[in-house]
This record gives sequence, C-alpha cells and structure tokens, in this order.
Amino acid sequence: MAYDKIIPIRRRLDHCVDYALNEEKTSLSAALGYIGNEEKNTQPGGDVLETALNCELGTAYRDMMETKRRWDKRGGVLGYHIVHSYVPGEVTPQEAHAAGVKFARRLLGERFEAVVSTHIDQEHLHCHIVFNSVSFVDGEKYRNDFKAYFGDIRETSNEVSRDYGLSIIVPDPGSGGGKHYAEWAAEKRGKTTVRGLIRQDMDAALSRSFTLRSFWTALERRGYTVKRGGKYVSIRPPGANASSA
Repeated sequence: MAYDKIIPIRRRLDHCVDYALNEEKTSLSAALGYIGNEEKNTQPGGDVLETALNCELGTAYRDMMETKRRWDKRGGVLGYHIVHSYVPGEVTPQEAHAAGVKFARRLLGERFEAVVSTHIDQEHLHCHIVFNSVSFVDGEKYRNDFKAYFGDIRETSNEVSRDYGLSIIVPDPGSGGGKHYAEWAAEKRGKTTVRGLIRQDMDAALSRSFTLRSFWTALERRGYTVKRGGKYVSIRPPGANASSA
C-alpha cells in the first residue's frame, strides 16, 4: 500500500530537487555501508534509485526553470512535492522505486518535468516526486485541488498498488473518503484513536467540497461545531466540551 501527500512548493524549488536527489539516501550501496565506485545506474532496479521524467537528472532544476521562462509563468506555485510512502516490509527498494516511477508517469503523463527518487535510509521506504507546476507541452499549470487529490493522485496510487499486488487504501463507503496511513496502521494493531476518527471525517468532508464554505458545511452536517470569526476558525467535534475546543 502507498500513502501519498502533496506539498506545494512556493519557493526554492532547487532545494526540493536537491533534497530528493540525495545519493546518501537513494544509493543501495550507501544504505548497505558499501564503499565503492560502482557505475551510477538511474534506471529502476539500479544502484542509485533516482529517475528523471521529461528532463535530465543533472539538469532537472534548470530544465524546469527554462519551461517557466518559455511560457512566462515564473510566479505562484513553483512545483509540487509528492511523498509516496509504503508500509514497512511490503516492498523491496527496487520494487518501491519502480512503482513510484510508474505512479509518476501515470499521474503526470508526458506533460511535466519531474524527478523521482526512493529514500531507503528509514524503515519505511518512500519515494519523493518533485515536478514542475508548468507543463512544458502547453504551458498549463498543474491543477491541485480536492478533486485532483482524491480523483487523480489517490486513485492512481491505488491502481499502481494493485498492479504490484500491494494493499490499497480502501475508501469508507459511508464517508466518500479514504483512510490515512496512520489510521490504517492503528486499525491493523487493533487501535482506534480520536485523532484518526476526526481525520477520517475531515477527509470525507474534503472529498465532497470544492470551496471552503462547502467544507465547513460538510463538517457541520457531521455534527461538528464550526465558529468563523475574522481570520480565525475553531472546529469542535461532536461531544466535545466548548472549553476544550
């Protein structure tokens, strides 16, 4: 199973690319403590688990900025950073990277420059996908909204997981949303947390909302108390005392 979160990059796109492409985190040899001069292999299954899509690894950032200059779209969100995480023990590093590359190809097609890397320096393997916000094909900017997350990112992630025989994030038929990894893991251990239940309600409300106002309304229909005043909003779950909000 892969769990995904997407983070808009509003500054220092170069830092995000550099963070993803860190051989201390992506090299199988480094992870195993080897010291050698193996030839760098950037294909899925190679020693260094890094792959570029629609650009070159060594010039990925410059390629993305050139696209922005060509279409005169250098402001706003510069790019997006997807963290594509796997359940510990479910995949090998090579499988995780191959699945991450396939996920990125399906999600972005042949329209956006991206780098995909698999960090193997922690127990849970995870891919970093950093991609340009501007398409090099037509200059259109990537759409990042509730529909894109639940309809494109999560569904594409589940499709690729099925292709590799991995478990998937199963939607709750009654809520329209899906389970976050933390909640899924807690349930596997036989635990249910208040935070997990609230998060599930938030997911369900987000999946049905396309404006902030409709999001508040969806929460209120689930029994939450929403108080809006100026720039601050307080949300109290059903059954909570007003003093604890």
